[in-house]
Amino acid sequence: MSTSPVRLRPVTGSYAFSRLKDVREHSRDSGAIAAINANYFKSNGVPLGTLIQDGDWLAGPLYDRVTLGFTKGGYARIDRVSLHGLLYTDSVEHPVLWVNNVNQPRRTGSHCILYTRHWGAKATLPYPGVLIAVDANGRVIDRDDLKLDIPYGGYVLADSKGSAIASLKSGESVNIRWKINPGDWDNVVEAVSGGPLLLKDGRLALDLKKEKFPASFVGSHIHQRTACGITNDDHLLLATFEGPHTMYDVAKFFQSHNCSEAMNLDGGGSTTMVVDGRTVTANAHSSQRRVAVALGVFPPEKARALESYLGTSYRPREDLSSLVGTSFLPYEKIYRQAENLEAVDPLMTKLMHFDFTGQSDTVREASVSLPAPASDDEKAD
Repeated sequence: MSTSPVRLRPVTGSYAFSRLKDVREHSRDSGAIAAINANYFKSNGVPLGTLIQDGDWLAGPLYDRVTLGFTKGGYARIDRVSLHGLLYTDSVEHPVLWVNNVNQPRRTGSHCILYTRHWGAKATLPYPGVLIAVDANGRVIDRDDLKLDIPYGGYVLADSKGSAIASLKSGESVNIRWKINPGDWDNVVEAVSGGPLLLKDGRLALDLKKEKFPASFVGSHIHQRTACGITNDDHLLLATFEGPHTMYDVAKFFQSHNCSEAMNLDGGGSTTMVVDGRTVTANAHSSQRRVAVALGVFPPEKARALESYLGTSYRPREDLSSLVGTSFLPYEKIYRQAENLEAVDPLMTKLMHFDFTGQSDTVREASVSLPAPASDDEKAD
């Protein structure tokens, strides 16, 4: 297996969810060789759905939607993912409390959400509820019913009135343990989300109701789409599509490229692919929509620099980063040509722009070679 530190890694506009960039800016500012848009997002910069960067859960799942993840060993996975936390307390009345999610917008009803500084400086509620601040040492330090500062290295728990977290008192110690489903996702160190799931075990797996997408998502009126798939021999394919086509067309495209799993990412005006500094999606040549998250491909020297930077910048002592570790992904190299980006090895990941609008299909590719398929033992690590 290769030990090269080239990696696929999500990039955001800033540490906190407050800044949007177009994919070209994401690629340029992070030093990525290639990049595509990734998560759905809100206009204020909040990414919707699972987002893991360098082992740190920046955001939890939305409706348990499908996620693309990369393990410590460098293998890509696509599956629907759920996350919840168990908060252990000193309270005899409530020794264990349930935490529903991390850094996601609140929904109606009783849902306990944990907010870190990735969310911003403060956690707020649109109506009176309960907010509990926990410092970096796991000690309850403050509470309010509408607005609360998020401690550096700590977090704020937010829920509706009458929630069990209201029983927590200043000075109490709490300790959170996270549970991920599927269980083998606990070694995923990079991840982006989207939806819906397109293929599972090589078969069509569209279920809009289960992932809470409107029926209109499958129609050909959406002229641009971004999607990804994993082939039967454990290679990753990233693609952008332009021109009238349905979600079923996209799923069939990945079936025709021997993918066992495939998923949709954010699309429409967000759909953009940048390779070697050049935008290869026609709709994004003149202007690009600013997005919260891009998925970047990084060369060895940049991957090392990113890791060095993250190691010296502020990192919480007690935060979600303890959930999984940090690792470089063992991709081999990026192959680039100035005019014609093409795969030179059949065992390489294909980063593709597929154009349905012309008389003949246009495909531009960059490539990243992957390690040999893992043994059953390696896949279980």
